Amino acid sequence: MRHRWQDGRSDSGDTLVEVLVAILILSAAGLALLTGFSTTISGSAQHRSLAANDLALRTAAEAAFSMIQQQASPLYTVCHDSTKYSSLAAQYNAEAQAITPNFGVTNSGYTASISVPPGSSITAPVQFWTSSFTWSSTEPSDCTTPVPELVTMTVVNGNGTSESTQFVVNDINAALNPSSTVAVTSLTPNQVTQGATVTMTLTGRGFYSDAAVTFSNSNIQVNSISSCASATLPCTSLTMNISVPNSVNDSVPPGTYDVTVTNPKEGTSGTGEALLQVTPAAQVIGVVPSVLAVDGKESFTLYGNQFATGMSIAVNPVVGTIPLLVTNVVVTSSTTATMTIQGPGLVTGEGSYYFSVTLPGASSSTTTGSLFQVFPDPTISSSTPTCNPGFQGTANCVIYGANFQPGASVSIGIGTPSGTTAGVVNSYQVIGGSSTQLSTEIDFNVSGTSNVQGDTANIVVTNPDTTSATFIGGFHNG
Repeated sequence: MRHRWQDGRSDSGDTLVEVLVAILILSAAGLALLTGFSTTISGSAQHRSLAANDLALRTAAEAAFSMIQQQASPLYTVCHDSTKYSSLAAQYNAEAQAITPNFGVTNSGYTASISVPPGSSITAPVQFWTSSFTWSSTEPSDCTTPVPELVTMTVVNGNGTSESTQFVVNDINAALNPSSTVAVTSLTPNQVTQGATVTMTLTGRGFYSDAAVTFSNSNIQVNSISSCASATLPCTSLTMNISVPNSVNDSVPPGTYDVTVTNPKEGTSGTGEALLQVTPAAQVIGVVPSVLAVDGKESFTLYGNQFATGMSIAVNPVVGTIPLLVTNVVVTSSTTATMTIQGPGLVTGEGSYYFSVTLPGASSSTTTGSLFQVFPDPTISSSTPTCNPGFQGTANCVIYGANFQPGASVSIGIGTPSGTTAGVVNSYQVIGGSSTQLSTEIDFNVSGTSNVQGDTANIVVTNPDTTSATFIGGFHNG
């Protein structure tokens, strides 16, 4: 028997449905491949952008960290806030294009700032380590002991994306580099007048309790120093009292001087350049008039140099401790001033006085000038010859006494019994006398009057300071 073998496959081919299913499967697979390629390309671009942002952020942070903490003269200071560190970000911005490759990013304009990024929970751009082992945005109360600071740096790309990072800075450079432990930054007040003694506050860092202060002119004397430092820890300020010599020998001429703080035990020092400014002292040249009676009160004009509005004037005795009362001081120019001086009113106040001028802003700026004399009131002892011009006649008379000042005047008739004028003084002259030794004699010419013959009258001598002496009955009318 012969058998026919038959193939089980059909020769009819694929149906339309089968073809469509196959195309659908191939389309889905192609779409997945295309989507994968697109995602890969997009992710690569984002990665490049993030890498560029990260590099810019790290560069800015490292630059700021170096400037704050690692350089020879670090910018770290206790109680620095974000505004005091802001210049670091500005400096980075100026150099950003030069030091940050853009990795093909279309917009590579980066800006860096010490700031908190939007939406962040960080409380402040600069935070301070506390004794309770937490970060706080509140500055330390004493601002003297260095504490770690947590700084937040934010970099924004030109396309608006941003990244931030934080780094901790401290005053570790002081321990690594002892030569830079002392910094002198400011002096308050920073001006002193020649001849003045003032108290000033010096600020900086690294001031120990044994700190010494010197100036670039050794004639500036440091009288005392009060430091805020403890026995083991330095501080950032000290108070000192200094004296600057007067301009008599010009040992400290007007100008600016450096201030140096030295810690002897630690062997460290620092200098602040041109922090102290010395200004010229006032100079007294003379006073007009130069005499005053014990109980007198008179206006005077003081002459000198470097006078300034608001200055005070004192008149002190060469021997003794009671100064004269000075009122109505008016500075009319840099070389003249007017005032009113009242005598001491005591015989013990007689003698020589000198002027002391204190310029505004100086606790003491004394300049000794022309000697000023205080004399007792004038007295009349006699008139020789007897001042008797005769009835309606004239006579030359001489008055003897003491303490007649140059410029004293003579009058007749004041205090006559009848109250009338019994004589007229035609002329008078103070004989002798000076600013240090007054006259004892006055010559004058007097005329009689038509009053009753034989009347007597008083002779009165009046000094320029208004003090006077009366010789009762010293004039005879015939």
